[in-house]
Amino acid sequence: MAIDDFYNHFNDLPSATQRVDLLWEILVKKDQRLIRRLVYLIKNPLLVENHNRFAAVLRELNQERFIQPLFDLITETLPQEPEWIYEYLLILKGLVNGVGKGFQLNQQQTRVLVDWIVSPERGSTSGTASEIVLITARNDVSKQVFIDSIQDSTLPFYTRLYALEGLIRHYNLTYKPLFEQVLEQEKDSNFKRFLAERIDDLKNGYEANVNH
Repeated sequence: MAIDDFYNHFNDLPSATQRVDLLWEILVKKDQRLIRRLVYLIKNPLLVENHNRFAAVLRELNQERFIQPLFDLITETLPQEPEWIYEYLLILKGLVNGVGKGFQLNQQQTRVLVDWIVSPERGSTSGTASEIVLITARNDVSKQVFIDSIQDSTLPFYTRLYALEGLIRHYNLTYKPLFEQVLEQEKDSNFKRFLAERIDDLKNGYEANVNH
């Protein structure tokens, strides 16, 4: 299906349920061109003609109808087709944002994402997975994984940095003693230097936001 045909077909469908079904069909069939276009539309809904209708579809996507099946698809895809994960995670991020702040990942969903974040195959997608966890799952599972990530010197620099930033921003600086302890034990001189600088930067930024 060409992109223009997709637009027309999508907007001509009479019900939100049918439009949701079309989005799901695109994902399952793995039409790469349309999936990437879908990512673009979800990230930039104001660029879509009749964008209010598209936004309404996103609002109707809830855990039972779409997000849990998407998690199932991600779980099935991770070990076999990691090249698809970036698109799926971006779509998931857009849908989670569309559902609203009330949406929460459950423990199993959180585990799927945090296992991916610390896996050798994660590549640049770990940041997107981390964002989803931080948006929706401020629970003990994600908290502990990010603490472990900061302390694990075998993880890539950016993974440890994202864990640091996430904990400071989302857990109200309660882990500053932990960061100081990591500084004392850290063997990677580059990360140690950056860690010290970033703690002060993020602390100052957090306090400025609170006091604003």
